Amino acid sequence: MWSSVRGFHMLFHNMVTDRGELYKKSRAGYAFSTTGISQWKVSDQEAMPVLLEYSDGSVEALGKRQRYSLVYNGLPGRSAPTHVVSGVSGLGSTQGEEWGDGWTAVQPLNIPANAPASQSNTSPCPSSSNALCKATGYVQGVCVCVKCAAGYHLEWKKPSWTNVLTTTWEASCIADPTPPITSCPANHNTPPHCFPDNFDPAANNKHGSCWKFLGGVGKSLTPGTFNDQVFRCGYMNTKGERKGNHGYCVPLAVVGNGVDNCESWGTSSDENPLRVDFQAAAEAAARGITAELAAANQAYLDASRAANCPWPLHADGPECRPCRDHDVPGCVSGRVVRDDVEDKCICEKCEDGSSPMPASSTDSGRTGMFGPMCGYKGTRCFSWCTLNAATCPSDTAACNWNKGHGKCNGCSCCVSR
Repeated sequence: MWSSVRGFHMLFHNMVTDRGELYKKSRAGYAFSTTGISQWKVSDQEAMPVLLEYSDGSVEALGKRQRYSLVYNGLPGRSAPTHVVSGVSGLGSTQGEEWGDGWTAVQPLNIPANAPASQSNTSPCPSSSNALCKATGYVQGVCVCVKCAAGYHLEWKKPSWTNVLTTTWEASCIADPTPPITSCPANHNTPPHCFPDNFDPAANNKHGSCWKFLGGVGKSLTPGTFNDQVFRCGYMNTKGERKGNHGYCVPLAVVGNGVDNCESWGTSSDENPLRVDFQAAAEAAARGITAELAAANQAYLDASRAANCPWPLHADGPECRPCRDHDVPGCVSGRVVRDDVEDKCICEKCEDGSSPMPASSTDSGRTGMFGPMCGYKGTRCFSWCTLNAATCPSDTAACNWNKGHGKCNGCSCCVSR
């Protein structure tokens, strides 16, 4: 615990966040009080990341990080902290003191006194030998591609973390996805596939086999029946025997189109109104086309967004980028960072007056704090807010402090004053 001109601060062991197996990880909490005796408010994010970043930009994933203490520039607890000390062990181990792979990490805090005396003299990254890579840069201390040629985007491969320091992020330039087809040319059907109306399953056994066509969606169908994607050729006779080309499947949209797609003798099973309900098949085909287009569009959107961005980069559309001040309004400049587990930007310290939760009903709000969000109104309102007459019902009671829930009543109508 230490004090400052703003109040009292506490760094403590925190077990609120469950990070799953082998994720004892950080276990660090932060709290603030204006009195040091009561009215403590606790951050809902851990105070330490689960990744240990070195001065050269490289990163080590940790299995455990606990037992925090601080180094001060004067009297402990009464002067400013300058460094944090913690016991750590590598990924794959949560018992460093027993297995001998635990050690002590000492890190400078993000304060003016610890600012580097001069700019880093790290040499620029060399150009990539890959013609698709148009720019390189440092990510976690390693030179990688950071910008691709037009029509391509970066995809990141996560490192295989071990118990030793490793930074093996890889970035590759992948062709941008093609939007799904929504309409087909003449004599073709069923977007996004656009199969020909005279689709012949026998022309290519791999193409038309019910076990392979469209991933085998028709392999469990009874001959002469359909789902919302395919029709299984053939039929069952009165003896329960399979007849016709019952090993083949065709697009459901070709059923009843006047073309013999299944058999070339007699009446093709896909064109026999005595065995197939053409109207029901058309309705099912329409449902199937709608579902497939929706799936194709979703796959296109997913492929158009960046995924698996290496910490501390954040996914923004097709690119991975650092978190910026505008990602969390109300945050102290330079203190917006990426969460070390989820791909989202959080605030390390809010500006005075934009704390996510006031310490008490008398807290004027001038107590910026550690937290993932900063806001002046809405679902995170304050004891000094008032009703917004322009948007709130006239019969809504004035904002007052709800001690039981630690927030203002009528929050959705509160604005700061």
